[in-house]
Amino acid sequence: METDIHHPTDSTLLSDGIRVITRWLTEGRELDPQPQYQFSDHQRVVKKRVMTILNARKDSVREKAYKDLLHYAGLVKGYAVSAIPELASSYH
Repeated sequence: METDIHHPTDSTLLSDGIRVITRWLTEGRELDPQPQYQFSDHQRVVKKRVMTILNARKDSVREKAYKDLLHYAGLVKGYAVSAIPELASSYH
């Protein structure tokens, strides 16, 4: 059976990673005792940046949106790194 699938791009793969890490951080808050790490959900702005990248006609617009997407990816990575010690101790 044929299906329409999109070819992965750097921006969509980055967006998928941000989505998954954010989901893990959200689910981690439901553990008992509740971890005290802090994070913000940037999925909405990330989705907007990906759409800007995919639909941009000018390279300058695409480049600015991609740099912004990388910034949010760095923030989410930082949230995950800071949460790992608390999550690891909750699973033992």
